[in-house]
Amino acid sequence: MARAFERHEREQDFLGERIRRESVRLDSGVRIEFVHLPLFSGGNTLMGRYELAGDATRIALVWRGEMYDSVIGKLWSHKAASFQLPLMHRRMSVFIHLPDDWPVRDDAYRLNLARTDSGEQVEVEDFQADVRAARPKWVRDLVERAQAPRHATDMKEVEEILQKRLREARIRLPDAALSGTSVATAGGSGSGTETGRGTPNVPMVTDPDAPAPTPRPSGPSAKAPGRRKTKARRAVSRAPHIVWLDKDEQVKEGELEERAGKYEDVENVLYLNALHSSVAGKVKFLEDRYAPQVSLEAVRDEIIDQVKVAMALHIGTTVVCALAKEGLRTWEVIDLEKASSSEALTVSADNSEMLMRDIQISLGNRASFKAAKIA
Repeated sequence: MARAFERHEREQDFLGERIRRESVRLDSGVRIEFVHLPLFSGGNTLMGRYELAGDATRIALVWRGEMYDSVIGKLWSHKAASFQLPLMHRRMSVFIHLPDDWPVRDDAYRLNLARTDSGEQVEVEDFQADVRAARPKWVRDLVERAQAPRHATDMKEVEEILQKRLREARIRLPDAALSGTSVATAGGSGSGTETGRGTPNVPMVTDPDAPAPTPRPSGPSAKAPGRRKTKARRAVSRAPHIVWLDKDEQVKEGELEERAGKYEDVENVLYLNALHSSVAGKVKFLEDRYAPQVSLEAVRDEIIDQVKVAMALHIGTTVVCALAKEGLRTWEVIDLEKASSSEALTVSADNSEMLMRDIQISLGNRASFKAAKIA
């Protein structure tokens, strides 16, 4: 992996607002640029606020002043986690600047880049490791704050239980699987990235010494000439890390409205929506039930934590069971993705009323809960 050896950070005035950006130059000559746009009320970014762009944020390759393989909208939301930028897709852009003499060529429609030696298409995913390693501290801090839960529920015990269930399902993949072993996708259909065609006038913030990327003509298809690489699903040998989202902006950023959870297989993280009715509804039921008996101020956090633990174990088991199918001959990658999809996890969460009895028993046995009883 290329090593970052030069950083350049600056803030820039744009329409009276401050944009934070930093460029990291790698010893390969590639320059990775991070651009953070302020997020305003209503979910608008700076550029969206002034109606300058439909999709203001993206990740893209930049070569000779033009953008290629530009990933925007929902696809950028889905891919952001694999670049270790989860929940940041609406306010963070990443531009991967390739040197002018990089061994690539554009296609007839100047929509895609291909390697001059093999003809294989160059995509933003080829630079995942570089982007992850180059993230400046302020970017890492933004990601950490974006994921910080309102209630610090410890999920370590839940993750250990899920890991045990994964072992019991006889998923004993070598550690090397996490660093390259993969299961090929059915059909090798490619990444299907959006190219941003139709939005050629999206303003970009680039290095002041470099020419700004210019619009390119539209073409029939972004999948024109150039050999696409077969995408793969990374094999997983560990139970997922669990992250709770319990703020409106977190849920919107993670596109989990009306969804109970989302599993990101690349980073092996399970994001759970604490505002979903399957979770918030249980909390409300328990608060109403115990309000006449205990001081809610004293036990509210315990109620929330107990519901979160139970739901994380319940939804997490669905993910573990999906991962356990990875070694079956008749289960294609698309089947595995469906089994751990947001929709499957939401259905699982909705079917969780049987957990209420155990949650109430656990709460009733706690000394702090007994101490909070109203005389």
